Amino acid sequence: RYRVQGMMFAERENIIPGSADFGVGYLSRFASNYGEINVGVYNREGFARGEPDKRKSVQARLTVRPMPNGGVVSGLRFSGFYDAGSYGEDRPRRHGIAMISYEYPHFVATAQWLSGTARPAPLTANADFQGYSVFAEVREGMQGWAGLVRFDKLDPNRRVAANSHRRAIAGVAYWLTWTPVRIGLVLNDEDVRYEPGAFRANENRLLFQTHLQF
Repeated sequence: RYRVQGMMFAERENIIPGSADFGVGYLSRFASNYGEINVGVYNREGFARGEPDKRKSVQARLTVRPMPNGGVVSGLRFSGFYDAGSYGEDRPRRHGIAMISYEYPHFVATAQWLSGTARPAPLTANADFQGYSVFAEVREGMQGWAGLVRFDKLDPNRRVAANSHRRAIAGVAYWLTWTPVRIGLVLNDEDVRYEPGAFRANENRLLFQTHLQF
């Protein structure tokens, strides 16, 4: 519910091209809510752009919920995702994500690790990227006050020295329901720091945002 603040880690870093894609897939859920598996073939460019060629991307995700009826630990999930594609011959476009998430009425937390290889331009070498993201929210419930923190770090090319960046976010929110609309008022500070090799200026912004969900 904090997409108003920003996208998920892989999408925000332009590793996944958007929140959805065109393709065909198969979803199978395990018995007794122990998890699910999803496998598909997609056009790899997201829903907002057309295909530059006929190459596709094969993607798979496995989510396991080890104790779906375990009370306080029932909200624990482990997920693994892999995307295998290419920009062209000998130009890989692949990445994997490992994620652990936990949700309970008054607490939500996620941690994910990302690694991959890409070569979008034909005359450059492969870029081996790696990073991680953690998020936590403490809340009264789906309504009322909440506090949130998030930390992202990405090395966009491990073959280049000192070019990483990190993003730190901290804020408070108040959520209410005005039927049929859910309203979120979010105040947060976002601080982005770049290493010298990234050749970009550091950023800091204070944001007041309003989330409306129908």
